[in-house]
Amino acid sequence: MTAGPVTGSDREADMGVIEDLAGSLSGGPEAMQAPLAQAMTALIGAQEPGIGLESLLRRLRDAGLGSAVQSWVQAGPKQKIAPAQLRAALGQQDSIRMARDAGLSEEEFLGVLTEHLPAVVERLVGAGRLQGAG
Repeated sequence: MTAGPVTGSDREADMGVIEDLAGSLSGGPEAMQAPLAQAMTALIGAQEPGIGLESLLRRLRDAGLGSAVQSWVQAGPKQKIAPAQLRAALGQQDSIRMARDAGLSEEEFLGVLTEHLPAVVERLVGAGRLQGAG
């Protein structure tokens, strides 16, 4: 992983990849893009205080989900994680705050992220935005 704080240009580049991915996952830019983009914006922190994807991956590994994270950054099947696992990795206060920032219920926020996070991470690794994320 790259070291150092998440900068504004990092966030902008990550959001560009996420917006492209949201459109392709939903079959169009409008249908699913809004909840996914809102959740990822809150997570990455287009405005402070998002935690950033690298910090999230570190939190997931620290929560015992290293094999899932590893599957996301390598070729092959992607392991899913449960919303409760994501909540535990984020911490309940951060989970609630980021859901509120995204304009989603905590359940919606966690559901959208757990459904799409493997593809988002895979795309960001492929775009060179997450280096050596394992």
